[in-house]
Amino acid sequence: MAIDGDAPGSAGPRLPVRPAAAEVAALVALALAAARLAERMLSRPRQAPRPADRPPATAGAVRPLEPGDLAHAARLHADALPDGFFAQLGPHFLSRYLATFLDAPGALALAVDTPDGQLAGFVVGSASPGASHHRSALRLHGWSLLLAGVLALSTRPRVLAHFVQTRAGRYARALLSLRQRLEPRPASRGQRSAGRTAVLLHVVVSPAARGHGAGRTLVAAFADAGLAAGCTRGRLVSFSDTEGFYRRLGWVPLSQRVDRDGRDVVTYGRDF
Repeated sequence: MAIDGDAPGSAGPRLPVRPAAAEVAALVALALAAARLAERMLSRPRQAPRPADRPPATAGAVRPLEPGDLAHAARLHADALPDGFFAQLGPHFLSRYLATFLDAPGALALAVDTPDGQLAGFVVGSASPGASHHRSALRLHGWSLLLAGVLALSTRPRVLAHFVQTRAGRYARALLSLRQRLEPRPASRGQRSAGRTAVLLHVVVSPAARGHGAGRTLVAAFADAGLAAGCTRGRLVSFSDTEGFYRRLGWVPLSQRVDRDGRDVVTYGRDF
């Protein structure tokens, strides 16, 4: 009896063919599996590195805020506080406003950078007697601030309407007494004996630098600078949702109110 491999029409014995077919099948299965794996890897969305995996975004060294920082600082300010009145006046006005902290008597302006030299954040405030930075700013930069403010309001009708509703009266009264307000006021005996108060007006940290201690570094540096300038205590006003941050740094809530824009704000203080 003929074996199957010798049957008429056979191409040869079948037994040698079986290993070749198995190899081909294995290769096909392997290729399909590799294709599926590649498809899953290519279709998987890329995930941003976790904050714990990122290196610190700040270098930690505190330096003075400089004129070359103003444009970047204004953008950071506008991004961090978009609903603030000064931010709504635009980056040009913000740059002019922040420039007043570079040369006004008693002004404090500090910054920190990222490792690649970009501005990571800044803090500005005043250690002048009576915390009169706005008075000094008007005396030194009043006309440029006025022009920048008028130009900004003229192109922003909604901001102009809000200004008329919430601030026009107060600003008008200030302008009527401008001469008296521009006169520098020496510290009283009580201020000299009891110590002055440093007022922290703005602290801003870029989104990339948050969570790495930049804000804590800036607020601590402001307290050190205020103490070096002869102040014995500090004061600041911030939104109510920042209480945990300032409490951890030793600032104590003193009062709470609703500001002219309808936001809950808290006044904090601490001894230096």
